[in-house]
Amino acid sequence: MRRKCKRQNEQKTEFLHHVAHELKTPLTAIISSSELVTSEELMVNPEQKERLLTNINRSAWLMDKRVGNY
Repeated sequence: MRRKCKRQNEQKTEFLHHVAHELKTPLTAIISSSELVTSEELMVNPEQKERLLTNINRSAWLMDKRVGNY
């Protein structure tokens, strides 16, 4: 029984690690792109701003899709 509980705990930990990894990739893109868009120090031209906003949107939808799969 003890081994079974230990194995289940290991599987839970492995699953949570996988979920965290799946969410971290799009979340990193969202954070870095939004920081660039809102940075007053950087002069982002309209074309760059549009690409960054598209990246934010795409990454947010990717996160939503991945969360929906669990």
